[in-house]
This record gives sequence, C-alpha cells and structure tokens, in this order.
Amino acid sequence: MHSTSARRELGFVLALACAGLALVLVVVFTPWYTAVPPVG
Repeated sequence: MHSTSARRELGFVLALACAGLALVLVVVFTPWYTAVPPVG
C-alpha cells in the first residue's frame, strides 16, 4: 500500500476536496462581498 499511484490518488482526492470547499465558500460569501460597499 506504499505505491506511488495510491499516494497520487490520495493527493488528487485531497486537492479535489479543497477545490470543492473553496468553491462552496466563494458561492456562499459572494453576495456579502457584492452587498458591502468598499471602505477607503
């Protein structure tokens, strides 16, 4: 279970999970950014 293919697959799954989480956060917080006027 120490093959490079398993490690590469694990990295791909983690990267995909992080990308999905980032996408969800962007979708959730985008209305707040558009609703709040820029300060400064």
